[in-house]
Amino acid sequence: MGSERQLVEALSKRAVAACVGPVCASAFDEFESIVPLVPEQHRLGAMVKRLSDYFHEA
Repeated sequence: MGSERQLVEALSKRAVAACVGPVCASAFDEFESIVPLVPEQHRLGAMVKRLSDYFHEA
């Protein structure tokens, strides 16, 4: 949709990417500046917990 540059910039600096598992996270492999949060257990609830922990630590 023509906004890839803005999305990559936001996810590199101002936002957090989170994925349920490694298959979804592989979509970010081409972007070195974006490292998505991926829970050890590949479940939606585990992803929400990982996000919660991340923001609690920040």
